[in-house]
Amino acid sequence: MSSTTVTVAQGALQGIEKDGIVQFRGIPYAAPPVGERRFLAPAPPES
Repeated sequence: MSSTTVTVAQGALQGIEKDGIVQFRGIPYAAPPVGERRFLAPAPPES
């Protein structure tokens, strides 16, 4: 297994490569829809 890092607008993401496939896990794609955000459109994740 090896490590792969990519840079996106929100920062760096680290993934793992196994058997020729790179996996990136736990990537936040939106802010949590809780409280006042419950029924609103998705908002960008917090850094």
